[in-house]
Amino acid sequence: MTRASNVSLAARNMSNAPRKHIGIYMNGFIWHYSSTRQQVIKETPSQFKLHYPPSDNAMFYGSLL
Repeated sequence: MTRASNVSLAARNMSNAPRKHIGIYMNGFIWHYSSTRQQVIKETPSQFKLHYPPSDNAMFYGSLL
C-alpha cells in the first residue's frame, strides 16, 4: 500500500518512499505487522485496505517467481 504516484507499472518499479506498508498475500489473506496491536496479523484484502484511505493510496501486488 502506497501512493499511486510512487509506482510505475510500465517500469515495474516502486520508488523508495518513506510511507508505504508491505504485507504478504497468501491463501486469501494479507499478513502484515500491525503497529497498534504490536504483532503480525492476517486480514482479507478488503479489511486491509480500510486502514488506508483511497484518496492517494493504492494497493499493488506482485509475485515471486
